[in-house]
Order: sequence, then C-alpha cells, then structure tokens
Amino acid sequence: MMEKTLKEAALPEFWYPVTEQIGRHPITFKLMRPQDEATVEQAVLKFAQSLPAGDLVFLRMDITQPDVVREWVENILRGRTITVLAEENGEVVGYGNLHLSKLQWTRHIGEIRVLVGAKFRGLGVGERIVEELKKIAQELGLLRVVAHIASNQPRVRAMFERLDFHAEALLTDWLKDRNHQKHDLVIMSHEIDG
Repeated sequence: MMEKTLKEAALPEFWYPVTEQIGRHPITFKLMRPQDEATVEQAVLKFAQSLPAGDLVFLRMDITQPDVVREWVENILRGRTITVLAEENGEVVGYGNLHLSKLQWTRHIGEIRVLVGAKFRGLGVGERIVEELKKIAQELGLLRVVAHIASNQPRVRAMFERLDFHAEALLTDWLKDRNHQKHDLVIMSHEIDG
C-alpha cells in the first residue's frame, strides 16, 4: 500500500471528536488542530504543569514551555505530527502523537508517543489513545508504528504489549535522566494490518 499524505487521508472530520465513558470519566478524543492554537496551547501548558517532574524526563520536547508547544503546532501544520488529545470537560488529561518521517527509507513507519496524567492512569485512556493512533497510521498507509520506552517504565511496556506491540531492540544506557542516571531504551513495534 502506498503511503497517503495527510491531505489525502480522510481523518479528522468524520472520526472526531468522540466521547467515551472511561471509568467514571467522560473522555473526549479529538485531533489537535492548528486553528485552535491559542486554546490548545493554554490547555497543553496547564496539563504539562500538572505533571510530576519525573513524567517530563523522557519527553521528546519540554512541553512546559510555550515556544515548544508552538513548535509542536508547527509540526502539525507541516504534516510531521498528528496529535490525539484526550479531554475531560475541556481539560487535557492525556495526549498521543504520531510522528511521521519524511526520510525515504522510513516514511512507512510512524513513531507513537503517549502521555496520560497521573489521575487517569490505569483506566485505559492511554490504550484508547494508542488505538486511535494505530487507526490513523493505517489510514495513512503506514506499515509499522514504533514506541520508545524507558526500561524503568514497566507499566507502559505492559500496555504496549497488550496492544500487540513487540520488543524489537534493547539499547543499553541509551537514555540519561535529569540526575544523569542512565537507563536502557526498549524499542517496540506493531505491524499495521493492511
């Protein structure tokens, strides 16, 4: 299957928003849209500031900084990232990114990143976000999605295993946290059904 561009993929208008009851929480899943930049920026910053410092250690970008959130929105505009937000009553409680590669040899692979607020962990919010990202990846014609997980996150790894991701590689001492402690990196992947 040939990869589609974001403009060719019929993603946002008929899929989102969708609201589901998860535990006692009505959670709305929607795409982060560049035209909502001002409200999204404030919502993401509020979410990021509510996170414990340990949650921010291995993020791709420091989402506590307004200029970084604006860069995130720019990546959405450029077609490099698709973001699914999870909200309760208009407040972000988690998100997932599907990062797309423009490199010729990896354009068929997407990278998934997920972060859920502490209060909403263990309820299935993260799993639902990953399922949405897998569905988007399939619509885009991607063949595989990968997730990079610090080895000190066994619950995250278990979640991805439940979602049919398999360990592909273990990179020893690949990550370094804010205290200069080294951690192994587990690369997991899921083959998209065509």
